[in-house]
Amino acid sequence: MVELIIGTYGLICWLVFKKLRLIPVNAYTVCTAIMIGIAMLGVLGVLLLKYQPASSDGRLYTVTTPIVPQVSGQVIAVPVASNVPLPEGDVLFQIDPAPYEYEVNRLEAKLAAANTSLSSSKERLTAAQAATAQAKADVAASESAYDRQAQQQRDQAAVGVAQVSAQLSLARKDYVRYKELVETGTIPRQKFEQVSEQVERLEAQLR
Repeated sequence: MVELIIGTYGLICWLVFKKLRLIPVNAYTVCTAIMIGIAMLGVLGVLLLKYQPASSDGRLYTVTTPIVPQVSGQVIAVPVASNVPLPEGDVLFQIDPAPYEYEVNRLEAKLAAANTSLSSSKERLTAAQAATAQAKADVAASESAYDRQAQQQRDQAAVGVAQVSAQLSLARKDYVRYKELVETGTIPRQKFEQVSEQVERLEAQLR
């Protein structure tokens, strides 16, 4: 481009100065022609830098629509062609379904095993509930028998407590009377000690 402009300008100058002799050749006209050529080259360079800049690192950008699948895997088929419009819903590419089928089969087998285990657990739960009900019935029967025995023991203990209380009351009266007799020397001290021991024995029995 630049070489063509310089050549054209040189041809014009040759025609004007040499061939047609429209302008006389002297120092002033030659300098003027050279300055005009330099000015034209300067204007051309500015225009090139502004509207057609050059670079050693050029990059091309374009608008694209990335297509990213929701799952990972190996693409086994791409049933589309370049620069061909596609209606909505067409398949763009296919991913190998084998790994996912294996995983589904594994999970189904695990689910079946879990269902079997659940059935066994339900059966054991039913048996445990039946055993619990039987145990509760046995406990209720045992508690009834125990309550009867405890009631009998309480009645017997109440009778015993009444008897011991009566004996203790009588022994305490004897203790007071014998203590006065010992102090006056009417009875021997050994008799008083026997009554005192009887009071202690009855108190311990009552407790």
